[in-house]
Amino acid sequence: MGIEMKHALATQKDNIVRVSVPAEILFDFKKFAGIQKDILGRLGCAACTSGHDIRWDITRNFVVDIKGQIHESAPRGW
Repeated sequence: MGIEMKHALATQKDNIVRVSVPAEILFDFKKFAGIQKDILGRLGCAACTSGHDIRWDITRNFVVDIKGQIHESAPRGW
């Protein structure tokens, strides 16, 4: 008979930040830390994730141009 309390930010959709990262960066701690710091800085504070629901994803989407060059692409709907 307890009351379930949910954090207010957990129900917000506007605080979701999606980041698609190549595996070789995501699994390299120094590179990942640098990317995370840069993104947090763009969100307002390079040392704080408070208020942001950051969802990290390994890049799995690619586009091939007319010259046959492969480019990474963000998933549709992002």
